[in-house]
Amino acid sequence: MKWNLDYAHVAQLVEHVLGKNGVTGSSPVVGSTCVWRKHSPFINLKPGHFSAPRNDYWGRGNQKGAIEMVQVATRALAVGDIAAMARSWQGDLRAAGKSGATRATYLKAVELLAEFLDHEGMPSNVAELTGEHVREFMAHLLEVGKASSAGTRFRGLQAFFIWLVAEGEIAANPMKRMKSPKPEQHDAHVLTHAEIKAILATCDDGTDFESRRDAALIRLMIDCGARRAEVADLLAEDVDLEHGEVFIRQGKGAKDRYVSIGDKTARALRRYLRKREGHPRHKDAALWLGHRGAMGVSGVAYAVRRRGQQAGVEVHPHSFRHSFAHNWLADGGGETSLMRIAGWRSGEMIKRYAASTATERAIAEHKKVSLSDKF
Repeated sequence: MKWNLDYAHVAQLVEHVLGKNGVTGSSPVVGSTCVWRKHSPFINLKPGHFSAPRNDYWGRGNQKGAIEMVQVATRALAVGDIAAMARSWQGDLRAAGKSGATRATYLKAVELLAEFLDHEGMPSNVAELTGEHVREFMAHLLEVGKASSAGTRFRGLQAFFIWLVAEGEIAANPMKRMKSPKPEQHDAHVLTHAEIKAILATCDDGTDFESRRDAALIRLMIDCGARRAEVADLLAEDVDLEHGEVFIRQGKGAKDRYVSIGDKTARALRRYLRKREGHPRHKDAALWLGHRGAMGVSGVAYAVRRRGQQAGVEVHPHSFRHSFAHNWLADGGGETSLMRIAGWRSGEMIKRYAASTATERAIAEHKKVSLSDKF
């Protein structure tokens, strides 16, 4: 692409980008400085990209000077820019062993903040951001979405600013005294035994590839309560049918763990693995295969949702995790063991998952210890 810029354009651009007396201003050539920093077309310019008249001050022989001037301005403005900082942070998150899902969630929070700052004409240099800027952003999120979503963005930004302080990019954390939005209290839907039976009935007795796969997939989620991403990321080698175990690698918090499976789940997995041998992509490492290869997180969600629709049950992969936790506790399973199996680090997660059915379990326990029945 050629940029029709003469010396006057370049001089005007540099003057406005750098600002008179060291004050950064808005460039009439490319719009706001925020847009200039993020989308500057000059950062990789080479001689010949300018289409300048021969009588121009720079001339065709001196275009390199014009290019260098603009590139210096670009690099000066990039220092401290929130988008540039986010790109650097991404590498550190990966080095710290954060999962792909966690990295994406954190970076999305920073991306949304950057877009908000740009739209509102607020500074995008991290050193200039204050708690008020972040509070306005959080207020905006609460206006357009749910408190739970805003809370997710809050935690991502919190991690970002903590990193900036540790890296010496900012002197203080603008979110230090801020509190996360309180999420709405919704009872988690726990599938009834009748609903689970109806879902399994859509695929349990089928002999085609998708039926065998979906039966194994759903039974595994029912049996071990693993997260959707953990199930989707399973490799064929992670299934140990001899010992009735499945290896969950790099779960949330980058922690590996083993989970046990029952006889019916093991049988469903054996049936699926036999069918899998005939799949064109059977040599792929991924356990769950679709038409084109590994199903991935979205493929797992689609398969569960489709079976739910066939059964007339509203269900998503996380429904099985809620149901697993409830049934574990209802059957007398210990909280410490549940935390280990489910991959939780805090008992708070048990309270959140099990709160909706706590009364049901309490009544069932009461019936077992009825004092009147003893007389």
